[in-house]
Amino acid sequence: MSEEGYLPGTILAGRYQVRRELGRGGMGVVYLCRDLVLDERVAVKLLDRPGAATRPEDAWWFQEEARALAGLSHPALVKARDFGALGNGTPYLVMDAVPGRSLHEWLYLARLEDPLPWPIIWSVIDQVLGALAHAHARGVIHGDLKPSNVLVDLQHGGEPPLVHVLDLGLAWLIQDRIDHRLDGSRESEPTVRWGAGTPGWMAPEQIRFAAPHVGPPTDLYALGCILYALLAGGEVYDGTNEELLQQHRSAPIPDLPLPPGVPGDVAKFAKRLLAKRPWHRFDFAGDARRVWKRFEPRKNVSAAATPLPLALLTSGRLPPSRKELLTPDLVEPPSEDPPPSVTTTGLLALRPSPFVARAGERARLMEVVAEVVDAPKPLHRFVLLAGEAGVGKSRLAEWLCEEVHERALMVPLRARYRRIAAPLDGVLGAVTQHYRLDRAEREIVEKVLMNLWEVAPEDEVGKTWVAATAEWIKPSPPGSEAVGPTGKRFRLDRPELRWLIIRKTLERIGRDRPVLLWLDDLHYASPTTFEGLLTIHRDAPGLGLLVVATVRSEAVECDPAAARRIEGALAAYGGERLDVAPLNPAQTHALLRETLPLDDAAAEAATARSKGNPLFALQLLHAWASGGHLQLRAGKYFVPRASMAVQAATTADLWEERLAALPEDLRAGARAAAALGGDIRRELLRAQLTSLDLPADRAIAAMQRAQILLAVGDRLRWPHALLQEHLLSQLFVEPDARRVFRAAADALGAHPFASSRRILRHRVVSLLRAGDTDEAAALMHAHVAAHWQSTRDISATLRDLAVLDGKLPGGSDSRPGLRGAAEARPVLTGTRLGTQLRFRAEALRLAGRLDEARRDADDARRIFEQAGDRENQAHCLRLLGHIASDLGAEAQGRRLVARAHAIFDEIGHTHGQAQCEVLLGEIDYLLGEHARARAVLVSGASRFTEIGDRLGRAQCLLLQSMVEQAGALSEASRALLTTARADFDAIGYRLGLAQCDLALSHADHRAGRFEAARAGALAARQSFRDLANPRGEAGSERLLSMVALDAGGPELAEEHALAAGRIFERLADPWGLVEARLLFAQIALHRGDAELAREHLLACEAVALSEAEPRQHRHLTLAWLAYHEGRFHEAARELDAARAAFKDSRTGDHTPQLLERFARMGWPKPAGTRISGWMRTLAST
Repeated sequence: MSEEGYLPGTILAGRYQVRRELGRGGMGVVYLCRDLVLDERVAVKLLDRPGAATRPEDAWWFQEEARALAGLSHPALVKARDFGALGNGTPYLVMDAVPGRSLHEWLYLARLEDPLPWPIIWSVIDQVLGALAHAHARGVIHGDLKPSNVLVDLQHGGEPPLVHVLDLGLAWLIQDRIDHRLDGSRESEPTVRWGAGTPGWMAPEQIRFAAPHVGPPTDLYALGCILYALLAGGEVYDGTNEELLQQHRSAPIPDLPLPPGVPGDVAKFAKRLLAKRPWHRFDFAGDARRVWKRFEPRKNVSAAATPLPLALLTSGRLPPSRKELLTPDLVEPPSEDPPPSVTTTGLLALRPSPFVARAGERARLMEVVAEVVDAPKPLHRFVLLAGEAGVGKSRLAEWLCEEVHERALMVPLRARYRRIAAPLDGVLGAVTQHYRLDRAEREIVEKVLMNLWEVAPEDEVGKTWVAATAEWIKPSPPGSEAVGPTGKRFRLDRPELRWLIIRKTLERIGRDRPVLLWLDDLHYASPTTFEGLLTIHRDAPGLGLLVVATVRSEAVECDPAAARRIEGALAAYGGERLDVAPLNPAQTHALLRETLPLDDAAAEAATARSKGNPLFALQLLHAWASGGHLQLRAGKYFVPRASMAVQAATTADLWEERLAALPEDLRAGARAAAALGGDIRRELLRAQLTSLDLPADRAIAAMQRAQILLAVGDRLRWPHALLQEHLLSQLFVEPDARRVFRAAADALGAHPFASSRRILRHRVVSLLRAGDTDEAAALMHAHVAAHWQSTRDISATLRDLAVLDGKLPGGSDSRPGLRGAAEARPVLTGTRLGTQLRFRAEALRLAGRLDEARRDADDARRIFEQAGDRENQAHCLRLLGHIASDLGAEAQGRRLVARAHAIFDEIGHTHGQAQCEVLLGEIDYLLGEHARARAVLVSGASRFTEIGDRLGRAQCLLLQSMVEQAGALSEASRALLTTARADFDAIGYRLGLAQCDLALSHADHRAGRFEAARAGALAARQSFRDLANPRGEAGSERLLSMVALDAGGPELAEEHALAAGRIFERLADPWGLVEARLLFAQIALHRGDAELAREHLLACEAVALSEAEPRQHRHLTLAWLAYHEGRFHEAARELDAARAAFKDSRTGDHTPQLLERFARMGWPKPAGTRISGWMRTLAST
């Protein structure tokens, strides 16, 4: 093309005849052309950099604009028609030619003549909001909205103007909506336009390069600038480009002068659009449009007649009306031929598959949406979309997500599950994508969440939850001591804690509207995913939630366990199942003609061969297009008779084509790469291939040329997860599979994050597939041992150990040595088996599965004893002692732990000694041996300090504080608790923090500070609930009952005692059951009901107690009953027995307040003398 451009009459791409040039810019030129095939006016945009050669990145940007337009279909958005390259290589994009002048021209004319009338301005903004809502719902952010990119054509006769939004050349594409099963193309990364935009119309987050904050509110800011210019006659700010950027970034928003006849609230509306922080604007364009509708000019209605609440103009949202919740018009394809599409083969690979039919399913889904959105209180609903592969389940769910986003009804989240799990599968991936944190560093994750959640620097609780969520989204590297902007460290040490974070994050996301959670291919999800879904359903009553899950019928039929889990979730939610059937011939015909203007013979052939499966029909269409079998005649695509029999390439065929493009001697390298996982570091693949005697660099280069692997920085990735699955399935049946998996395990050992749980599991699985069971077990057990000391994540530990226990994911081969078969299990023997059992018992104990834990620990002890492994034998004795103590046999437990301590002492194992000492201190405290408990805990704390174990030291200090508290040394107790709490906080151990808070509340209760005690106990109870720790929750309920009783509130005391008793009963905790019974007896005595008190006390007598505290409380309650019945000498004897329960002057946690009560009651001698003497002793200590 010459510098003057193409002359009128020139024919481009064989069908577009140039009429005239419409405009040109720094990256291209646009011509008005005539489409000679359809005899229609079109606009053809050519990539052209005057005076410079076209760069590859320019062509990529141009293609992204085509991809953005191809996925949109809205009256106010210009439609794409064709995309390709001219004979000289120049890329072109063909669009509808639309009439009108740009708003830039209208603004210029307004300065010379009359400004645009308010009804015209209102309609322009309304239509642009509609276009933005449509684009945003499909993952397209315009990014360069300005007056010159909005075309307005005024109509006659009072009709509203025609508005078109132009130029998506700088659009951000944050979703990939292409079905890559059709042609095997690679998945696209989000398109990020760093620094792109026009000064004067760019949002502050664009100027600040704050990519995670670029979203729908970004375009709304630019629209706010346009609205300001239309009403004020000038831009928001004036100055040079640099001055404009600075002002839009941080200058105050100027007042907007309104012309006569414009509602006064429009100024406030514009100011919200222009808010500097995107989270202070509207979340969705649909929200803004719903408010904007309230300003619509109407005949005979005053412009200011219906003012809006101020809150809606500064924050929040206007709920949808009942009319908006009605099901949209959904019709089946007409029986006659539908109008042909105007698209071409050039857009086939860029355009999402059209969505036709499914009127019944869509109507039902929208009815469920309306139920959830319009409910007076939050609802949970579950809809299961089931059908064969390729029938359109995911397309239906995708349509629903787009619909609720465009209409601002719900927040859609998509969680994907795959046969071979990827790091961002599941709800984690859905949340990460929602916040656009896919590639963000940990520091950015925390900053973004603090911004969006508006967490103030002094909000310690808010910062803790930000740190927790950031740890879930972007876990800290192993061994890292760094903290982010929150200054907090959070340890995810329990599966319940992980689901708590998920729940709280969903509640944040759904704070203004319900959440639509799409679970794609749910049949691949793990059992913990279903446990989490049930947890959210149970524990998040304030969250509006619609779960839509897609499952492949044939996959569920082959996996009974998955079927049971899915049916269980459906039943728990009271959900419904929608079976998605194949399309009928008319619907398939409509789908094909919507995709391309096919002639009847081609459409009928594809319809017959696909048998109603949309995926198969479209795969055949793509096979015809990619094979050059489509011929354009008179605006329709024909398929020659000889090409009709072309087979549609299945996904496997597409992968085989790529594999065939490799030299035969390098194909083994592609299968070997599949063993390294989904995210491959180049240096690791090079090491693996070299160890297999393959030419590494040549193989990697060949795989990139064949698009088997794609380069992303210093890493390589698969264009599609299905390609890795395909190659891995081939590897399983190769004769040298063991050698390849061994090489993969060795290469992964050099991974920068080799010690992370994800990479280590991958290494272990590779070793097992290589038949190296012993080495795999050694590696996994070392990993479990290291993480158990720091995180104690029960669920993760059990999953880690299960890799050695059961079948491995991803394989299908049952040959000896490979672990793909469902029946295949690694065979562990000797001390490897003992170690497996020991760590499983540790996790099972914390999970409350005490019988299983005791059995595994005892089996492990026998194995180590026979092997002469004294260290592990001692660990098992310590563990058995802990289990015995949990079961109420403290004396037996202490003997076992003492034996373990003696062995550790003999072999000089400091950490083992410290672990035993913290446990001995806990048991001695329960037995009332406070002096012994203090001594052993001081020793344990010293040992933990010596070896740098802050968790162990903090646990010792916590127990020491409880010992001191029992002796009424409140200041010493508080000092110890403060130090312990700081240690727990530093390592992010939330359970320890909750335990400290409960202990501090006990101290307040002892001191008679009932309000502080109640507030602290309520906070601790919530923490324990959040952590799913029932023992701590029961302890909090018990303290709340004691506080209420001592403050004179027996009804509230009874309520908390009932709650505590129910939990203790579920835990089969004899200590807790007795303490709850004693509270019931004390409440009865407070009310004067001696008979009821006696019943409760008799029930307590049936329980043999070794702990000093409940024995003391029982004797005190018996003394109260004796006093009530006038048996004062017997009351004195019970007081003596109570005081003797502890071997020193220490007391149970309720004793001081019970003595205070007895003193106020004025007991006669000898009981009264006992009470006054005991209280003097406590006061002196």
